[in-house]
Amino acid sequence: MLRAIICADWSRNSARRAAYVADIPTRLVKRLGSGPFTLRSLVDTASAYPGEGSVLVGIDAPLGAPRSLLAATHQELGLPATANFVDWVTKATAFPAFFSRAVEGAQWSPLRPFFMVAPGADGRNRLFRAIRERGRGADGDARARARHSPLHGRRARSDRRYSQRHPEN
Repeated sequence: MLRAIICADWSRNSARRAAYVADIPTRLVKRLGSGPFTLRSLVDTASAYPGEGSVLVGIDAPLGAPRSLLAATHQELGLPATANFVDWVTKATAFPAFFSRAVEGAQWSPLRPFFMVAPGADGRNRLFRAIRERGRGADGDARARARHSPLHGRRARSDRRYSQRHPEN
């Protein structure tokens, strides 16, 4: 049985986030403190919520992908060039290894987007160097991988528009 729903109004700036809890049995909605809220603090709050039943945590974080990522991967996923993000995420998440974290940069690709930084002072730089080197490889989609790597200097078009409207973030 669902005991409560915690909803967070997400912002890039953690100090500007707000969170509320809807207590199902009492039918009350109240604000959860003053933050700053993180995913960890919301999960901790849900775990410690009193009473019997589950607590659902919801975040209104924007989801999407740059058009260039969709264009670089649509053929491999069997999607038309006109596919949108919902089409892409449905196919991409069914792709083998999509949710597997790439530990070495050579394992990273747009269809294996999650990566783990190795421990050590230079772990992040080593990972990004390996991804860059893979982008210079001989296989056919190497340029696309390099273009869509977390190292590429351009932010998604939607991120640029957001930053223009919200320069404080």
